[in-house]
Amino acid sequence: MALIKCHECNNEISSKAKACPKCGAKPKRTGFFGWLFIIFVLIVFVSEMMNPPGKPATPESKPVAKQEKSPEEKMRDTKVVFYGNSIKANSRDPKSLEWITILANQDGSTICFKYRGRNGLGGISVQNTVIVKDSLQKASNAWNQHCTKEGVEDVGNSMKWVIDNIDKF
Repeated sequence: MALIKCHECNNEISSKAKACPKCGAKPKRTGFFGWLFIIFVLIVFVSEMMNPPGKPATPESKPVAKQEKSPEEKMRDTKVVFYGNSIKANSRDPKSLEWITILANQDGSTICFKYRGRNGLGGISVQNTVIVKDSLQKASNAWNQHCTKEGVEDVGNSMKWVIDNIDKF
């Protein structure tokens, strides 16, 4: 318990007192927002001291050399987007469609889609679509027959975004 001066009459009062016993003035206290402001100013001050004006705040990033895709990969990506958009356009509720897995081989002769979407009864169902040499495979074992082979790789991360956003371009 420290003694502080009253801001009105300069009388010494306890720091815990709710009012000055001499004049009745309430002591000025720093509230939550006052402390928040003080902390903010200190953080800004310290960050400015750590990064002088001549020094950049972050290290310079060197441009990463973008790996050029081969003609086969470009053709594969084009086919993936084309068939993905066809699946999306022919689904009952295109907005509910969510890509689970997109697989393709290097030249795009085998493309496998696994996706979920709303069916005609309002439920969500998972579907597999397999396209081999530009032909839709309707056999129930087509996924196991074509999509589990060596050389068929996941191309989904970039392609899912492209297929979902192609209509925005």
